[in-house]
Amino acid sequence: MIGAGVAGLATAHALEELGYDVRVLERDAELRAEGAGLTLWPNAMQALSSLGLDDVTSACIRVLREAATLAPDGSVLAMVAHRSRSHSLAVSMSASAALSAS
Repeated sequence: MIGAGVAGLATAHALEELGYDVRVLERDAELRAEGAGLTLWPNAMQALSSLGLDDVTSACIRVLREAATLAPDGSVLAMVAHRSRSHSLAVSMSASAALSAS
């Protein structure tokens, strides 16, 4: 697998679960915790759950009650309020939390 980003690591994990011998190649010498974060909608969380990653994700998520899309100048372009954990709820997971949970 080329790249230790979210897609590369998730794909490597899924392939290992299927019995493949996987090696992840990353150009950086080590994984960094800073500078990254994800906002995931329920379908993405369901996909991570299907990969057997509930323990890891539950250890490092923060439920967002609302989210905003900002223009480069910081003005608000759109706001989304989330009603419940099961309906259109975004979940934020920082890379530092994910790395420390694994």
